[in-house]
Amino acid sequence: MCVDQLRQLPGFPDARVRWSTDPDVCHAVEWGDPVPNTTDGHLRGKFYGYSDEAIAAYAEEADGREQ
Repeated sequence: MCVDQLRQLPGFPDARVRWSTDPDVCHAVEWGDPVPNTTDGHLRGKFYGYSDEAIAAYAEEADGREQ
């Protein structure tokens, strides 16, 4: 299984297979820390490496679309 091969490589900590959230795909391979289980866009943005400025700009743009 591909996840076993990933586990042997540097840069793929905690490699795992899970069910995909995409209805067109059965499985997904993930590694590293799990995505925060929250709807808080700021926390999710920080998890993915976005800066505070980028998160604020996105939130401002999203708020403008909702109005």
